[in-house]
Amino acid sequence: MIKPGVYRGREANQIIRAMQKAIVEDFEGEVSKYSWSELHYSLLDYHSTLLHDININWKRYGSYSGLDEAKDKEVRDRIIEQREKAKHDDRNTLYLIETNLYLHCESGTLANRDDINLLLAYANWLVVLSDVADICYFADNEAYIEITNEYVVDTLADE
Repeated sequence: MIKPGVYRGREANQIIRAMQKAIVEDFEGEVSKYSWSELHYSLLDYHSTLLHDININWKRYGSYSGLDEAKDKEVRDRIIEQREKAKHDDRNTLYLIETNLYLHCESGTLANRDDINLLLAYANWLVVLSDVADICYFADNEAYIEITNEYVVDTLADE
């Protein structure tokens, strides 16, 4: 059982991996409820939309001129923020696509938009936990986690 507290380095990594194991089992159960092919088509559609967004924002980055310095910074920051969000969302989508293909479950149940959003939230949780586990493993003295009584994992860094 995972206890609330502060954990560093490899110990933090091990705790996060234990959490991931439990979450993955539940996540796979949720993914298995739906028709793998229909879910796959929906996810590929979303993946292509995200790739288009990333590409458009990349092209927009240097395509304007004549703005004052403050407005230029505001536009650049917004473009970067939109691009990075799409990149993060795409990682979650790819994780869900890979899981769905791995499980390859036959089901007559079609996932609606709310179902897919729930699965993407699960995928996000697992992707973020994986990133945090890696940070703690490789940054022994710089980053650590704090687990609350509600099993919320906060990533913290020494200043």
